[in-house]
Amino acid sequence: STAALRRPDWLSIKDAEWTYALMMNFSQALGVNCDYCHNTRSFADWSQSPPQRVTAWHGIRMVRDLNVNYLVPLKDVFPAHRLGPARGDPPKVNCATCHNGVFKPLFGVSMAQDFPELRGEQAR
Repeated sequence: STAALRRPDWLSIKDAEWTYALMMNFSQALGVNCDYCHNTRSFADWSQSPPQRVTAWHGIRMVRDLNVNYLVPLKDVFPAHRLGPARGDPPKVNCATCHNGVFKPLFGVSMAQDFPELRGEQAR
């Protein structure tokens, strides 16, 4: 047949480019390669992924939560020159904010001693 292969409607080159750029951003922020979170046999299959992928998923959710529920509401506190030029939004955190190119945030320093709530214990 001379007909081109039909691609799924949900898949586009732009989506692939965006996902690749996002994954490269994660990779640089944590100083790791793709196989740190993905099994190269099946990138999309969670059942074949290492445990770090679940940790990364929670990290992504944490960053989103910090930005949406903490930093965005502080928009009025920031001076105008600190807001984004296009949308006027406040600064945001991302993986590199704490990881700085290392897979353990803050270079592996334990924060539990100074912040017991991080251990899940009730503050006294």
